[in-house]
Amino acid sequence: MKKSNPADLEKRKIKSVINKLKGPHSIPSQSRRLLIIALTVILAGSLLGTFWNFYGTDGEEVEETVYYCIQEALIDYSVYTLPNDLFTNRRLGPGRAYIAGLTDYIALDFEYRFFGEREAEISGEYDATATLAAYTAQEEHLVWEKAYQVLPRQYFSLTGSDLTITERIIVPFSDYLAFTEYVKEETGYNPSELKLTVNCNVSMIAETEEGAISETLVPEMIIPLKGNTFTVEGSLAEEIEGGITQTHIVTGTGVIGIAQLLPLIVLLSILALTYVQFATVPALDEQKKEVPDVNGLLKKHGDRIITTANGVSSIPEGAVVVVSFEELLKLADEIDKPILYPRPAEGSEGDHYFLIFTPEKVYAYGISGSKVREANN
Repeated sequence: MKKSNPADLEKRKIKSVINKLKGPHSIPSQSRRLLIIALTVILAGSLLGTFWNFYGTDGEEVEETVYYCIQEALIDYSVYTLPNDLFTNRRLGPGRAYIAGLTDYIALDFEYRFFGEREAEISGEYDATATLAAYTAQEEHLVWEKAYQVLPRQYFSLTGSDLTITERIIVPFSDYLAFTEYVKEETGYNPSELKLTVNCNVSMIAETEEGAISETLVPEMIIPLKGNTFTVEGSLAEEIEGGITQTHIVTGTGVIGIAQLLPLIVLLSILALTYVQFATVPALDEQKKEVPDVNGLLKKHGDRIITTANGVSSIPEGAVVVVSFEELLKLADEIDKPILYPRPAEGSEGDHYFLIFTPEKVYAYGISGSKVREANN
């Protein structure tokens, strides 16, 4: 028998250590089974949570403004009288009562303002109308009306984030009052309710990266004409604040934190489950291992086994029996001894033994019921 040199012995020891490191780790069977079940449950739960986070209906719908803007349409006015000895200043300011017979015209100062948080393509139109209308007393059914265009339609268009439009609009009050007197004389009908309504109409569109804003503002001036005096009423200012909004679902802070971790939990669960399934085995004393095949061992470990022709029918008396062929291999590496295989007769079926002889002891591993094929196979 050829004696192994120190270099070969060192290589075998290194190989043995590497094999131990690369080999599967043993875990008690019950613990391994419980670990696999726990990891499977965690994986299933985290997958379900991830699905629910994306497609579930939990959480509160929150509307968020992605483009903010504010619009305002205002009407200021002054009442101008006919020449008279009562008022030294023909211009009368807002917020008082006025004598209808002394009023010449009403000057409206109309202003429209748009302010957006970012640049937009702003376009639109505006005009002003005045309407005389007569109504019945209680039901306020319309009897007659006449409309006037006091400001022709105007257009605007620009690129920017803010816009201001101002216009002076003249409402010929004395002409309208004269027309109502004419209708009374011609028809003999003295209406219970008579109103002059002035509307300033603004329609705009703002095109932004987030979408389009389309709004209409209609500040309104209402002047009751029943009696010798009148006051100015109505909605002289209109404001729209808002812009473009988007809706998204928001859950509690704690739930958001867990939801963000779910993909990581899924990945770690898959890795852990894969490791336990394929990189671990039940502890050796709990494994139900199949009986190894002699021909397979010879084919796999032929360079480690010396085959002899004198088969043996039993383990030598006093031999130390190991639990697996792998243990016999480790022992051979440790003590630097060959493994002997006394081969039975060709084609025979029975017990087979692998032996290591030392001056002190014999180590053996046996296989029962394995049939040996011919040596050249």
